[in-house]
Amino acid sequence: MGEAEHGTAGREAPLSVGEAKWNATMGLAHPERLRRIRSLPASRNTGACEQTRLLCFGVVGFTDDLRAVADRDPAVQLVGPNRLHEGEGQRRTRPAMPHPLGRGSQLCGL
Repeated sequence: MGEAEHGTAGREAPLSVGEAKWNATMGLAHPERLRRIRSLPASRNTGACEQTRLLCFGVVGFTDDLRAVADRDPAVQLVGPNRLHEGEGQRRTRPAMPHPLGRGSQLCGL
């Protein structure tokens, strides 16, 4: 989960909760599930709050609906293979990695 920030009552708030999918396109149900996890009593006891980011890691990609949600809500972050391996706004320093599902598979990275 990375470093934590201080949440309510001095508790450390997790920076993020996330889910990863290898062979499935991620859709609207994924961040909704993460929102429920973030709102669970156990999460509240750790200081999880609205600033806790919802990370969706997807090898195959993301639906247009989910991309639209991520465009509107900065808490929802989509991480495809390109963003995972290259970072956001960074120059490529090594050759691109081959797609794990083989040549011709649709690759939707950010």
